[in-house]
Amino acid sequence: NESDGYHSVSIMIISQLGYTLNTSMDLWLDSQSPTIDGNNGSDYTVDFSSGLLYVPHKSVTASFQHADAICGNQTVLNAMGGSILSTSQQTTLVLIPSNSTQISITVSDCVGWERVKTFTIHRVNSV
Repeated sequence: NESDGYHSVSIMIISQLGYTLNTSMDLWLDSQSPTIDGNNGSDYTVDFSSGLLYVPHKSVTASFQHADAICGNQTVLNAMGGSILSTSQQTTLVLIPSNSTQISITVSDCVGWERVKTFTIHRVNSV
């Protein structure tokens, strides 16, 4: 069985003399990287398909959600070009400074898979 999730593996070794050795182990199979999502805020618009973030000519706090089917709440979000303000469950608030032109969001899960999304920041007069 190669599906994601919890698996129990049992192994039996039999020697030519008939001696046996049994062992088993439990493991988690995780073949998927975590997800990143975000919603538009009152003062910013995020377009995941084009990788554009429309913000005013000031610092803005954006909200990003991150999740992983196998690891659950055990995901970590990092932001290059912004500062993490807070994380609660699977939602992280990121401060985007007024001088940022690009921000890269990286989410890591409990087994080391990563997903990176880079946004080009477009400064606009109103959103």
